[in-house]
Amino acid sequence: MSDPTTSNKLLLAPSRGSDVGQWDTPVNADWTAIDGMFGGVTSLSFSSATTVLLTVPATGSVSPSAGPNQSQNALLKFTGTLTGNIVVQFTLPGFYIVQNLCTTGTSFIQLQPAAGTGGGNAIGAPPGRKVHVFYDGTSMDYCNMPETASFLDLAVNATPAWMNACTVAPYLICDGSIYNVSSYPTLGAILGSAFGGNGASTFGVPDLRASYRIPLDNQGANGAANRITAAASGINGTTWGASGGSQSLQAHTHAASDPSGHSHTLAQSELSYFPGSTNIFYVNGAGGGGGLSGTTVITSITNATTGLGTSGNIPPGVVFGITFIKT
Repeated sequence: MSDPTTSNKLLLAPSRGSDVGQWDTPVNADWTAIDGMFGGVTSLSFSSATTVLLTVPATGSVSPSAGPNQSQNALLKFTGTLTGNIVVQFTLPGFYIVQNLCTTGTSFIQLQPAAGTGGGNAIGAPPGRKVHVFYDGTSMDYCNMPETASFLDLAVNATPAWMNACTVAPYLICDGSIYNVSSYPTLGAILGSAFGGNGASTFGVPDLRASYRIPLDNQGANGAANRITAAASGINGTTWGASGGSQSLQAHTHAASDPSGHSHTLAQSELSYFPGSTNIFYVNGAGGGGGLSGTTVITSITNATTGLGTSGNIPPGVVFGITFIKT
């Protein structure tokens, strides 16, 4: 009589009266598997595009000498240089630590249910990292991602391939786009309409393209510090989601004055007057004053508005990459 197995990890569960004289066979098989789940490491090497189904124990015929199956290891280590996308499929529910040591380029490793993504979610394996993941029998998900709505700054010029491998995006580019709350309910509930959308069925993410992040000013027990104000910078530092500022110098004028109040007296022969040009006289030196009755030069000065922006105080910086927000 074959022994039944547990529902998640397919451990043998010997029935009373079974395995007479050979009870150690299923028991040792179980302990070898359990040992692997706590500290086992299995490596898979990849290159070209392929789909790999992690091996599982064959029900009722596990041999204690075979060692844990791929699915019964704590750490799954991936190596190789990818020339195409890799799909690793999981059958046994539970926790796994996945280490992606592959050279990925534009390719990715996707972790998905054994049945595919028809009824569940798949996730990507970030290169160069160990990530803790969980398979609940339907969907794959991360266990140790940062808080929802936290920012991720990456020195990249496009969304990393492993993010594109996820059925539900783990991060969104902070470019002011509008999304459905139904797609990202937790992030939508946090952001509301602060950065766009109606706050009910849609929400917007912050637009951080070529922008600095400014902490909200009315937080904490001391209230607002008023270091960033709408009057000076065009940004209200106490309003969540406020934006503004410009790379251009702030629009302004310069007042002109003559502190000495002096004038210059010239001979009438030294001046020419041009009708229609109010109070503007030019030194001529050719004689002919055009009927001038006085000899005092009067000038008028007009300053044009300079600058187009609301604030132009930009410190030295570097264009580093892309800012994402956690969904």
